[in-house]
Amino acid sequence: MFANINVDCCKTPGCKNLGVLNSPDYVRQGKDVLCRECGFLFPVISAGALNLFRHTVNRGWKGLVKQCPACGSTSLKKYGFSTQGEHRMACSQCRKTFIVPEKAKSDCRQDELATLIEEGTSLAGIRSQLKLDSTGLNRALFKLSRNANLAERCQQFPAFDIALSTRAFRVNYNGGDSSLYVLVTAEEQSGRVVAISSNYSAQPLDKAWQYQSYYEERLPPGTLAHMVQRKEAITARRETLFDIDYGPASLYKNDSGMIVSRCCLPTAILNWCGC
Repeated sequence: MFANINVDCCKTPGCKNLGVLNSPDYVRQGKDVLCRECGFLFPVISAGALNLFRHTVNRGWKGLVKQCPACGSTSLKKYGFSTQGEHRMACSQCRKTFIVPEKAKSDCRQDELATLIEEGTSLAGIRSQLKLDSTGLNRALFKLSRNANLAERCQQFPAFDIALSTRAFRVNYNGGDSSLYVLVTAEEQSGRVVAISSNYSAQPLDKAWQYQSYYEERLPPGTLAHMVQRKEAITARRETLFDIDYGPASLYKNDSGMIVSRCCLPTAILNWCGC
């Protein structure tokens, strides 16, 4: 989850070059690469931008999984206990130590917050009932998210009998007609969520991954004929036919994050699994 990866390889099932980097069968064609073994194209993805995005998404898992948060190594050994009695691990590669908590600590306030969220209470209602300001609520939500990750970090799946399903959702954000796209992947038999990804990143990433809306997407809605003409013009300018248009994708002026392009969404699904 925390190590650097490179995915510029053939992704066709059954091809001998599946997962192979720098194969002699690869031929550059424009912005894509052709695998002459299977005849399929795959896009070139910046390794630097990809790893920066993965590290940003997986930041909340640091210290929760038995993997070195510094270098991503899984070669670990026990290194005593912390002052609070929690197990301390040492990385055999970079020699850094870290604590892996065994279980989430019980907290009545956290249980109440989880219940309010499950009941669909608004943020204003949660702040009112828990008597929290915006800063306090953000801290409580972060703590709840970390406890949930801690409870779900050791998911046991049959090695050769796993079925994953991915669903896409669109939710409103920033008010108005702005929408956020979310991908959720879950294991079918247990119903456990394996990965969650969206087209929003809280941290600014490589500019090549930033989504730039077209002029037509920022125009006010017109007649049906105008909308069809705009969509046709946008589609004609796409680099690839299966690309996605997010609309205006506008953020607040003081928002330090960014809307990521379509290539980040399928890639982010693999983050939790460490792919």
